[in-house]
This record gives sequence, structure tokens and C-alpha cells, in this order.
Amino acid sequence: MSPGQLASWAAHLAEGGLGRTLAPSTIQRKLAAVTSRHRKMTGEKVDGSLAADVLRTYRRERGSPRPRRAAPVTVDVLREIVTALPDTAQGSRDRALLVLGFAAMRRRSELAALDIGDVTAVRQGLLVWLRSSKTDQAGHGHEIPLLYGSRHLTCPVRAVQEWIALLRERGVTDGPLLRRVDQRGRVAGEPGYTGRSADGHRMTGAGISHAFKQACARAGLDPERWSPHGLRAGGATSAADAGAKAAAIETIGAWSPRSRQVHEYIRQRDRWDDHPMRDVGL
Repeated sequence: MSPGQLASWAAHLAEGGLGRTLAPSTIQRKLAAVTSRHRKMTGEKVDGSLAADVLRTYRRERGSPRPRRAAPVTVDVLREIVTALPDTAQGSRDRALLVLGFAAMRRRSELAALDIGDVTAVRQGLLVWLRSSKTDQAGHGHEIPLLYGSRHLTCPVRAVQEWIALLRERGVTDGPLLRRVDQRGRVAGEPGYTGRSADGHRMTGAGISHAFKQACARAGLDPERWSPHGLRAGGATSAADAGAKAAAIETIGAWSPRSRQVHEYIRQRDRWDDHPMRDVGL
């Protein structure tokens, strides 16, 4: 394969040669795959500079797409969702899941990994032990303090404690915190549970996403607009709105101090608060 042939194929892809418009990053991956395979088969390295020029031009002409962000779940939206939950075991679990995800600014995988033993009640609220996270690949652990909320319905401490109390009533005292609930309202681990149990009864990230979207639909909100990451984003944004410092948000949400994400949440708020046209009298 010559450099010209590779560049021609890059141009073909950029022009929709596969029947659809491809993102520059997708084309780049396809080019890398082809050149890697060619090198393995022939031992020859293809000069990709011409193809890179084609891709650079395509990227410039196409422009940058609007970044996709999960819509932040504000306190008002969270209240709407939680208010619509049924007074059942599933409703209790989902309330704990939603309010904990918001107040602790947790990812789906981190919520799913929590065990009952990771939660400790203290006078001020709860201490939640996060055994590992995206920014703690070594698994050193990170303790998150949770304060009582001003309203019972959206209080993370009460939501988690009431869920744990329900589990205890049903004979479940250890193991996964967030568990499957079958169609008959039985919690994974209690006698008579009929759901799957091969994974130790623990909810998965996909299960958390499904529960979240179900709760949104029950509240009359468009499930396609929201995702569980909106809880993490909404917690950070709401904290920034309330005047919390970036360092404090980073600590609770376990963001790296070098992460740009927290500062992006704050900038999203500041672009309205600091708008140059705010006081011009229009």
C-alpha cells in the first residue's frame, strides 16, 4: 500500500464512502487498523503523512461537534423523581440510589460496588467508604462524609439508613448495598427471591441506569434526556451554585485535582452569573 492509496482511502471515508458520515476520530482508528495490519502482513511501514493531511483538512472543514454532556440533575429535578417513587422495596432502594448518587457525586460503577459494611452512621451523618474509584486505581480507598439534608425525602442519610433498615428487616445484614428487587418485591438475598443471583445479588451499572430511567419516566420526565451521570454532574453543579469551593467538590466527588471537569461545571454556572450583558439595561 502506497502513501497515495492510504490518502485516497482516507478521502473516500471522509466523503461518506461507507454510506454514512464518519467522525474524524473514527476515520483515524480505521487508518491505524489498516496500516497496522499491512505492516504485520508485509513488514513494511506505510507513510501516513498524506492521509494525515487529508484528515486534518476534513477535521477543519467539519468543525468541532457540540460536546455531549449529561444534563445535570438539579435539586428540583431530583425532588420530582424521588417524589414519584412508589412506597415499595424498589422505591426505597431507588431513593437511596438516587439521593446517594447526587449527594456523594458517585459514578454508576462506584454505587454498584458499595457494600452495606461500607456505610457507617456517625453523629453528623454517614461515612461512606469508597474502596476504589476511577482516580484511585491502586485501591487505597476514600472516605466520603454525607450530611443530613434539610428535607426528609431528599436526605441522603435518611434514604440510605431507611434502605439498610428495610434490608435488615428482611434478614439481609451484609453484602451488596444496592440489590436487585424481583417482580414480587422481594430483595435479592431474602427468602423467596426469584431473580438472578449468579452475581451475588449486586446491581450492575446497567441495572442502575435502567432503574434511573424508570424513575425518570415515572416522574413524567424524558428518560432520553437524563442519565445516571447527571446525578454526579448535578451534585457538583448544585454545590458550586451554593458557593462550595472547587477543592471541596473535588474531595467529595473523588475528582483528581488536575481534572478539568469540576472547573467546567463551575464555568457553566459562571457564564450566566458573569455575563457581560447582565446589567446593560436591555
